[in-house]
Amino acid sequence: MSENEQGDEPIAIRGMSHFYGDLWIVKDGEDEYFWALDEHNGRDWQPISKQLYEALLDHNKRAEQTDTTPPTT
Repeated sequence: MSENEQGDEPIAIRGMSHFYGDLWIVKDGEDEYFWALDEHNGRDWQPISKQLYEALLDHNKRAEQTDTTPPTT
């Protein structure tokens, strides 16, 4: 999957990152799900199951609700 083929906007998962950047998920179409880790040369999107996508999305929503960090300006 290339950046130009994405159906929905990629979502960075809170609390899951490393030296180069974040873990991202995206839904493409009706039943295709992908994740990618930021790398030194971009992102390499890999297919994942719907269950993993939904679990990461749920984790991200809970992390957003409990985040008390003030927004950056």
